[in-house]
Amino acid sequence: MIYRTGEKFIGIDLSGMHCAILLIDKRVVSSVIFRVVGKDLAEVPLAATSAQAEGQGYFQALFCCLKRLLGSLAVKNVVVSALKEAEPMWIKKFGFKKLTPGEV
Repeated sequence: MIYRTGEKFIGIDLSGMHCAILLIDKRVVSSVIFRVVGKDLAEVPLAATSAQAEGQGYFQALFCCLKRLLGSLAVKNVVVSALKEAEPMWIKKFGFKKLTPGEV
């Protein structure tokens, strides 16, 4: 994600976006983009692991660190945007639940 200071994007608010990465031997193996939206909510619009590192638990380690960081900031909820195919991973591995339209 690239943001140039002073550049304006119509309809897109990139303020407060952060990126956390996990490096192994100076190579990025997993990353997550997140934004803290007050004490009640953090959103994770993008999470990725390199194809060579998939299935090795690297993202779980990175997400554990992110949860600790958000916990230290007293953030209560984390929301992710997930493809239908990825929903089972977020629910089974990370304990997320699917929101109803009313909760959204």
